Parts: sequence; structure tokens; C-alpha cells
Amino acid sequence: MKHVCGRPLGLLFHKKTGNLYIADAYLGLLVVGSEGGVASPLVTQVEGHRLLFTNDLDIDHEKNVIYFTDSSTVFHRSSISIFETETGDFNFLEIFG
Repeated sequence: MKHVCGRPLGLLFHKKTGNLYIADAYLGLLVVGSEGGVASPLVTQVEGHRLLFTNDLDIDHEKNVIYFTDSSTVFHRSSISIFETETGDFNFLEIFG
């Protein structure tokens, strides 16, 4: 099933431009211009590999560089679920293949 909406996990404004950068688990790295509007894709793949679980970003404002992380090259966000016990003592990941 193709995702028609995103899951933003990281948001940062660029101090100089006012652009909002979004690390979205399903859609990759997005940007919204300083005037607002709809988010546009900025990065959806790296070296020919589609981003599957983009989860956070940081901006080096002096060097004008955006760093972001992608948690998996195999599993999409929708394939991973986090469960907690009734007592809340621990968490574990269950991956649905």
C-alpha cells in the first residue's frame, strides 16, 4: 500500500532563510519555503537507494549543510511496531516482513 500522507519525525527552521526542513519517515527530506505552503520533496533517495525511514535532521547554519538520518535500508516505518509491557518495564521492536 502506498502512503498518501507522511509522518514527520524531525522539524527544523533554517535560521538564515526561514525555510522549514522536515524529516519524514515515509516521504524523505522535505522543505517548506519561508512564505509557507505545501512541503516539497528535497531528498527521496541517496546513491540510488530510496529513503525508507527518515527520522531526524540537523542544520549546520555556518556551513549551510543539512544532515539527516535514515534508520533502515530494508524496512519501512509501517513495518516496525514498538510494544510496551503492562508494567512499562521494557520495550522491544517487532518487525513485520
